[in-house]
Amino acid sequence: MFCRNCGVQIDSSGQFCGSCGNRISPTNAGVAAPGAPLCVGAEKDYSPSGNLINQLPGRLEKLLSELLEPNEIVHIKLKGAFAEALVCTNKRVLILKAGFMTGQTFGSNVFQVPYRNITGVQVKKHLTTGYFELSAGGVQNQPTSYWGASRSAARERENCVSLNSSDVFPRFREASSFILSRCG
Repeated sequence: MFCRNCGVQIDSSGQFCGSCGNRISPTNAGVAAPGAPLCVGAEKDYSPSGNLINQLPGRLEKLLSELLEPNEIVHIKLKGAFAEALVCTNKRVLILKAGFMTGQTFGSNVFQVPYRNITGVQVKKHLTTGYFELSAGGVQNQPTSYWGASRSAARERENCVSLNSSDVFPRFREASSFILSRCG
């Protein structure tokens, strides 16, 4: 069994993860082992590498734990530039946002879509900044920028995650491949 929070292998008899301290219960254990086949029934199996589970800021971790259904398995959990994250489970893709910089000063925003409704994903990179964008039926794509003002900024768009470090782009591209493999 693996910790849903950090992905480290844990003893099923323990109450807390020895790596991150996350409380273990029957409903929040069960992340797939890194490298395990994930796409049962898909034309080709795609397994993300082991570095696609990040520790999220506290508000986002709490929000995610409230949203997960029993037996829902987290395969990918990536942090964006601000208090935002991309989460891929065995059932759906979630984009979580919280905090002032994402337009969610006192609350949070959750954009979630089942794989069957996803029409495309994009990772847009400029010099050192960019964004991840998820396209789905009913979501209007519009001009977006990392530095944009108000609704044109990736940090405030519900279907985007802002990126500001060169080392995160390969991980978000790998997440894109995983998402597309589940849509097909």
